[in-house]
Amino acid sequence: MITVLLSQFWVQRLGWTLLHFFWQGTAIAVVYAMFRKLPMRSAQGRYVLSCAALAAMAAAPPLTFLLIPNAHGTGSWTVDQAGWDSAESQWLLPAVVALWVLGVLAFSIRLLGGWRFTARLRSTSHPAPAEWQQTLERIAARVGAKQAVRLLISSLVDVPTVIGWLRPAILAPVGFFTGLPAEHITALLAHEMAHIRRHDYLASILQSIAEAVLFYHPAVWWISEQIRAERELCCDDLAVAATGDVLAYARALAELESRQPSRLQAVLAANGGSLVNRVRRLIEPAHAIANSLPGPGAAWAMTLLWLAGIGVAAVHSA
Repeated sequence: MITVLLSQFWVQRLGWTLLHFFWQGTAIAVVYAMFRKLPMRSAQGRYVLSCAALAAMAAAPPLTFLLIPNAHGTGSWTVDQAGWDSAESQWLLPAVVALWVLGVLAFSIRLLGGWRFTARLRSTSHPAPAEWQQTLERIAARVGAKQAVRLLISSLVDVPTVIGWLRPAILAPVGFFTGLPAEHITALLAHEMAHIRRHDYLASILQSIAEAVLFYHPAVWWISEQIRAERELCCDDLAVAATGDVLAYARALAELESRQPSRLQAVLAANGGSLVNRVRRLIEPAHAIANSLPGPGAAWAMTLLWLAGIGVAAVHSA
C-alpha cells in the first residue's frame, strides 16, 4: 500500500510539473521575444540569447518538480494521501504523465535513429583526396579549430555535413570536388570548420534532447528554430573572416540553393537556415535580419497554453 501511495505521489508531482510548464514555457518565450525586438546586429549575441531561453525552459521543469512539495511543506503529503479520489489524482495527472512518456519515447526513438544513421554515414564514407585534406588543415588553422578533422566523401549526403564531436569529420557529397570552383569549395569547408570550432555538434545534440523532453510546447520548437538559424549566421561570419572573400562565399551559398537540401538528423549541414536571408545578409551588411516571431498558429497555441497554465496554477494553489 505504501508503495502504491509513493508511486501515485511521484506521478502527481510529475504531472503538476508538466502542466505548470504550460505557462512557464510561454512566459519564457514572451520575455525572449521582447529581447529579440531590441536592436542586436551580432549573430553571436542573438545565438547566446536563444540558447539562454532554451536553457531556461529546460531548467524550469526540474526546478518545479523539486519545489512543488516544498511549497506545501509537510501538509502536502497529508493532503495528497487524503485526496486520492480527486479527479486529477484518479485520471488527469496519470493520463498527462502517460502521454508525456509516450511522446518522449517517440522522439527518443527518432533521435536514436538519427544517431544510428550518422554512424552509418561514417562507416560508408571514404577519404577525400589528400590535397583537399591538406587544404582543410590550412582552413582549420585560419578558422582557429584545434581538433583534427577528417575529410570524407559520402554518397549519402547532398551538401557538406559535419558529424561527430570527439572525432569530428566533414562529409562531402560525391562530385563535390569536381563540380564546384575551388574558391566555393574552400568557402563551404570553412563554414563546416566553423561548426567544429564552435562545438555546434554537441550543442545540437543537447538541443535535440531538450526538444524530445519538452516536445509538447510550441515555444520550445520556435526557440529551437531560432537557435539553428543564428548558428548558421555565426558560422557564416567565421567563414567570411577566414576566407576574406564575401562575394565568393555568397556565391557558394547560392550554389547550394540548386542542390537538394539535406534532411538528416543529428548532423550540421551548410544549407541550414534560410539561404536567401543568409546570402542577402552577406551582400548587404546594412540589411538587418528580420526578427522571426512565432507564426499565427504557434502564437495562438502559446496563448491557449498560457491560459491553461494560469488555470493549472490557480487549481494547484487552491
